Amino acid sequence: MNHAPTRLRPMLGLATLAMIWGPALAQDTSVGRVNADAKADAQGAWHSGQALMDDSHLSLHLRHLYKAGTNTPDAGLPPNYHTSVQAASLDFTSGYWAETLGFDLSYDTALNISTGTDASGFTDGTLPRHPASFSRIGEHVVKLKWQGDGTQFKSRIGLQKVSNMGMLHARDSRALEKLYNGARLDGTQGAWSGLVAVVDATMDRNETFKRRFTTAKGTAVDYLATAQIKWEPQKNRSLLYFTGAAPHYVMREGLEGVWQADPAQKGSLKAEGFLYHNRALSVWQQENANARRGFDRNAYHAAIRLSAQVDKTFVQGGTTYTHAPNSNPNGMGFFEYNIARNAVGRFASPAYNGMIDYMYHRELMAFGMATQALTREFGVGAAAYYGSGMKFKGVGLAHGDVMVFVEYKPELIKGLHTVVAYDWSRNWREVQGAPDVSQGRQLNASKTGPMIRLDYRHEFF
Repeated sequence: MNHAPTRLRPMLGLATLAMIWGPALAQDTSVGRVNADAKADAQGAWHSGQALMDDSHLSLHLRHLYKAGTNTPDAGLPPNYHTSVQAASLDFTSGYWAETLGFDLSYDTALNISTGTDASGFTDGTLPRHPASFSRIGEHVVKLKWQGDGTQFKSRIGLQKVSNMGMLHARDSRALEKLYNGARLDGTQGAWSGLVAVVDATMDRNETFKRRFTTAKGTAVDYLATAQIKWEPQKNRSLLYFTGAAPHYVMREGLEGVWQADPAQKGSLKAEGFLYHNRALSVWQQENANARRGFDRNAYHAAIRLSAQVDKTFVQGGTTYTHAPNSNPNGMGFFEYNIARNAVGRFASPAYNGMIDYMYHRELMAFGMATQALTREFGVGAAAYYGSGMKFKGVGLAHGDVMVFVEYKPELIKGLHTVVAYDWSRNWREVQGAPDVSQGRQLNASKTGPMIRLDYRHEFF
């Protein structure tokens, strides 16, 4: 109905001109082009308004997560626990009105199917401390876009999902994702890209409300600011630098590089390098003076990871080293990856594997992993980590873990991905936040347990 008047205007104009000019107009082919251009302009204007919905997407992500653990006596963990959670996220992403304005919205829910723990309510971060089901409005973002002459800018404002945004990150290892509230601006120009962002609150993976940032001791942190720049002349050959800070608390920067021998050839040797630096600012130094865990002034972490695909076998390995001195004789130097309380820092190093942190002062960690595709649907794999070189009160320390897992991606059900894993880890037993070396040697604490994760993604449109 709304198209007709727009289409009639050029037709009426042509009729009037035909009566005036007669045969001369009949031979003027440019009039046809004018009519076509006007029609295209009208359709383009109509589409610019409709693109907000016409170019939108609606998707569903279901995740079932089961985790369990049996632990030797240790102050930080209950002897036994298990958590079984069913989560769902419904995500709507709009197109752009007039190629400029859009919005994203998600709804999240987590159902506590079965949880067994001790009086502390420990759930491994999957559910609130005292288990309960919950729902929430998750991501809600207004987005803007501008592009021209090979340059593009995008901005997002609101509560949003984050994946390696400057110095910030939200790991996708629990039932739901951590969200950050703030604004970011991304830009791309050829092989170069970059971003700047400021966030002032977070919604944790097991919470339904936004929480302001604080230091480890509870001092308010008004905001976190970060930026990054990346050069990527071709796929799997890139160099990225990021920096950022929690004002007056801690500054973070990092350098990440990727190089593949032949990016066009699948499976060729791929090398990744990481270098991270934390610098303590005034509030950090005041609050962490003589702390049992952490670093005094500067902390560095370096890592190398190599990977390759050989037929149906994928292999990966590497090493890391940490320099994070702590002057407290009863403490342990540690490279802290959290920027503030409830704010996880960017950390792509294999020294964090979700089970043990291999980031202690003077720690040298080595790891290896291999996966084997048995069929187009099934694969098996194993990984091992071992860290040593640390000392506490003159006693040498070491820790490690081993994991085996099976993956299943059925062709019959597109979007389904199942992982079944079993992990065994050995660490030192802690007493008041420090290793127990009361007998002149490391007293161990071990943890074993299975993990099952089922992910299903479906695109409605």
